Amino acid sequence: MSPRPAVLVIIALTLALAVPAEAARMQGKVKHGVYQSPSRNFTVPVPQGMGMKVSDGFQKDDQLQMGAVSFHDDWGNLQGIHYCTVPEQIKGNFAEPAKTEYELVRWLENFAMPAWFQSASPQSRLLHSEFTKFEGLEVLAAEVEIPGGSALVVQDASGAHRPDSVRGLVVFRRGDYFYMLTTETKSVLGDLIATKPAQQAEAPAQAEPSPAPDDTAWIKFTDRLAPFYRTITFVD
Repeated sequence: MSPRPAVLVIIALTLALAVPAEAARMQGKVKHGVYQSPSRNFTVPVPQGMGMKVSDGFQKDDQLQMGAVSFHDDWGNLQGIHYCTVPEQIKGNFAEPAKTEYELVRWLENFAMPAWFQSASPQSRLLHSEFTKFEGLEVLAAEVEIPGGSALVVQDASGAHRPDSVRGLVVFRRGDYFYMLTTETKSVLGDLIATKPAQQAEAPAQAEPSPAPDDTAWIKFTDRLAPFYRTITFVD
């Protein structure tokens, strides 16, 4: 019997990684195509895309508000916003650039990673991080690998599974909140197509030399996140 195709069905699912695990229903509101966060700290138009879905979550107590919203379509495209209130005792640290960088790194590594990524996929890990400029802001750009973290479920010869995800992150402080913008940087469809049996082809007369690796290529995702950032209206 000939092998079954690698890709049989691709189904978009609600992205559990984008929101706190206990969230079961939408906490914010979508009105006239615009999402409003339950904290009322921002609004953002729902991006366009085939089968676009909105998933969110929110938690609060006397000292902390945290939440997340993700927008993901039938092709695995994803953009999201995570946010958390800045503790009063560290707000003064953002007056100095060196301390700003320290606080953003600490928040990403000690709060965002365990709260949103490692809680859903324990082997999640940071691949890169760099302090840089983004839309006039001083931000921490980072890339995180999330095993089994794709917004898609793939049904193939081995059964149903979620492919791995690589998420680009932009972390910054604005007003009373830490914000983390996210986008999918791993091409799920491209990886799946690559697993299909390759058709035989004649070898080229002379192989082209491989280009030197670009160690800065990972941060180019920020160019794709910039238009999304511009659609957000923050309430400081």
